[in-house]
Amino acid sequence: MIDRPPFNKAVYLFCVITLDFRSNRKEQRRVNEYLRKEVKLLKALQGISYKEIAEFLEIRQDSLYNWLCGYYELGTQKQKRLNEIIETLKE
Repeated sequence: MIDRPPFNKAVYLFCVITLDFRSNRKEQRRVNEYLRKEVKLLKALQGISYKEIAEFLEIRQDSLYNWLCGYYELGTQKQKRLNEIIETLKE
């Protein structure tokens, strides 16, 4: 019989957390891509300015432009607020 090293719970938890974080990051990217497209559509179809959206999200206008270009991802709170804007303005 082959001797296996003792089960290390800390290593197992680290692996599970890392895998969960990676899958969560992929989901965050998908959400951000969807929101980017929706913001661009709002700008094109309804004439909503990026400045107004940035003010509502409480970020600088250049930060919004950087986000639109894909240089960084919005956090979950900002995503929720932006989704609220989009849903409200679509009605």
